[in-house]
Amino acid sequence: MNGALSHTGPRLRDDRLDILLVEDDKFDCFVTQHYLRKGRLNFKLKIVHNGREALSYLFKNNEHQNARRPHLILIDVGLPDMDGRDVLAAIQNEPGLAKIPTIVLTGRKLEDDPVSHFHLFEHAYQNKWQSMDEFVSLVKAIVDFRSACQHSEQT
Repeated sequence: MNGALSHTGPRLRDDRLDILLVEDDKFDCFVTQHYLRKGRLNFKLKIVHNGREALSYLFKNNEHQNARRPHLILIDVGLPDMDGRDVLAAIQNEPGLAKIPTIVLTGRKLEDDPVSHFHLFEHAYQNKWQSMDEFVSLVKAIVDFRSACQHSEQT
């Protein structure tokens, strides 16, 4: 499951959505990809399995020098080498990366206020074990917002 996986459903917009999935659990990778396909999104999914590889990809280090900047980041909190929140903090400190929409995925039960738990107000939170249809709706909303922003820049 490592590497880039493409899926082309009916096109919602003129271009594909490049998604970076930071997830160490192979089953969760499969489920996430399944729901993205079920949502009939035009996407290319790059999967990395730990925080260090995610940062290497995002900062275009080592073998990721030619990596495309993702339009969306999906990140698990419980990564094997570092906490997903540490990856998010590194992203927040880089102006070019801080604007990428990020959905935090976790199977952990968090406090009633997940936003204060992550201290990152511009990111969305999704519990993996709740409605994956809500997850797909959230991704579609990000796609629509991105498309609307691109349209307003062109006019």
